[in-house]
Amino acid sequence: FFATQKGYIKSFEIVHYKGKKDPINEVVFLTKQEVDKIANWNFNSLMLTQIRDLFLFQCYTGLSYADIWTSWEIKHTEYGDILTGKRKKTKHVFFIPVNNEVLRLLETYSYNLPRYCNEVYNRILKEIAGVIGINKRLTTHVGRKTFATLRDSEGWSRETVSKMLGHRSIKTTELYYLGESTSRVENEMKKRKVPSS
Repeated sequence: FFATQKGYIKSFEIVHYKGKKDPINEVVFLTKQEVDKIANWNFNSLMLTQIRDLFLFQCYTGLSYADIWTSWEIKHTEYGDILTGKRKKTKHVFFIPVNNEVLRLLETYSYNLPRYCNEVYNRILKEIAGVIGINKRLTTHVGRKTFATLRDSEGWSRETVSKMLGHRSIKTTELYYLGESTSRVENEMKKRKVPSS
């Protein structure tokens, strides 16, 4: 490219090449009802139960697989408890409001969540989806996207959701983490008490 600009060579065909962007796939996420169904299901296997709990922890916190076992902490504030730390991948700080489900899961494992390799984790998630009857391809990343989409549908600002996920850009959150859901519109209508026709 430099040699073409300087006139050292007359033609370099790749200079005119414009690649195509990969299409953005539809975001796969679980609804609140599907998360509740997973949470309330009784498994006879310790492994299924533990992986279910790890997945729920991701759905409730938005932590990535790599961040589940990093050094985060829970801080107590006047507004409630917040899980905070730095993302392993980007070193970006995240702040996540903690609900009772998160605290219950952490207490179940004495704040030492079980560890499984990513391959086993994802394989067992497929099994869990089959057992429960959820026709979506569950992966560790679906838990993170579920968190983002549910917070968005509850009316959290997208900037705040992006901060919770530890993203550098809100565009990343909007393009890859927020699924299509009518819940946000429904919640806004409830707030504004829009009359139905």
